[in-house]
This record gives sequence, structure tokens and C-alpha cells, in this order.
Amino acid sequence: MHADLAGALEQLNTSWAAFEHKGKRMSKNQVRKVLTYGLSKGYKTTAELTDEEVDQVLTENTPNNVNQKISFSD
Repeated sequence: MHADLAGALEQLNTSWAAFEHKGKRMSKNQVRKVLTYGLSKGYKTTAELTDEEVDQVLTENTPNNVNQKISFSD
């Protein structure tokens, strides 16, 4: 099943629970990031997203390990 990106984002509070990536459930925040990314690329449905794109979106701004310091710049 392929979801409409705009519709899924509008209904995020209920739609997020249906999303999986590589057999693992996604959090609401992860779903929001992926849907927003897809819309920014001009995609209409989740079918247009590649696994590589989703991997990239999910790993952006994520520390490589739990003990890594996170720094913020102005």
C-alpha cells in the first residue's frame, strides 16, 4: 500500500502508526520527517521514496552513538 504524502501528513496523529521501514515500526517524528522530505522533493506518494532516501532522512541529525556530544551553533 502506498500512502498519499499530503493526506498522511494531515492525518499524522492517526496515520503514523501504520508506517514501517525495513520491517520496523517508525515513530511519529520519523514519519513526519519522511513525509515532509517527500513533499519537499515534489513526491505525491510513499511509492516514490527509495529506501536509501528514507535511511538518509532517518539518520540526519542523529548521533552515531549514545555517548556522542551534540553541539549547536548559532
